[in-house]
Amino acid sequence: MRPVDLRPINIVNCEGFKNFVAALNPDYILPCRTTITKHVHLLYDQVKQDVIKELDNRYISLTSDIWTSITNHAYISLTAHYLTDDWKLENKLLATRLMANKHTGVNIASYLTDLAKEFNIKDITAVVTDNAANMRVALRHVNDVMENETTVEHTGCFAHTLQLAVNDGLKLNAIDRVLGAARKLVGHFNHSVVATETLLKVQGSDPKKLIQDVATRWNSSYFMLRRLLELRIPV
Repeated sequence: MRPVDLRPINIVNCEGFKNFVAALNPDYILPCRTTITKHVHLLYDQVKQDVIKELDNRYISLTSDIWTSITNHAYISLTAHYLTDDWKLENKLLATRLMANKHTGVNIASYLTDLAKEFNIKDITAVVTDNAANMRVALRHVNDVMENETTVEHTGCFAHTLQLAVNDGLKLNAIDRVLGAARKLVGHFNHSVVATETLLKVQGSDPKKLIQDVATRWNSSYFMLRRLLELRIPV
């Protein structure tokens, strides 16, 4: 069953939720947060053992990335990719762990090798990451530590490589000036409630908002310019 709302566990402590459950079934005893947490950990341990068994004696490719949450905490994720006995591609998210240490190649390698050993992964065919220098250094250390029969190949993420290539093109003076003007215009509407409400009002039925691009996603610049062209008259 796939998660739907991803409510926090402490929802069982909320009076509104307690009243809701009581209205549905007054005889039902709502478990406390501690009990639910215990069951979550038991379920995690069970699923983890199933995954370890599934990955046993397979050639595994890994993808890894480091990202920062909105609360400014850094996490490292590791996903395994492999072919099943009937030649179907499977993916398993193995872990997302808090990374409190500095993002040096040695520290990243330590996280990756520890996770690989934790899930009993022995035959790694390749690891896909972004093109950051610390990731390249990390994979060199992984090869030194892991008891892999062959050298673990480090492959740069295609999407990230494409992003770097496109970024170079977007830095051309003519394009940079156009994007700068577009961002300034979109930024004006994003920071003005009156301007945004007026823009939506003059469009009539089925109004649309302007789109702000994101530096790490080249296609967002395309979407921003396309929406500006689409709304050039109302703007």
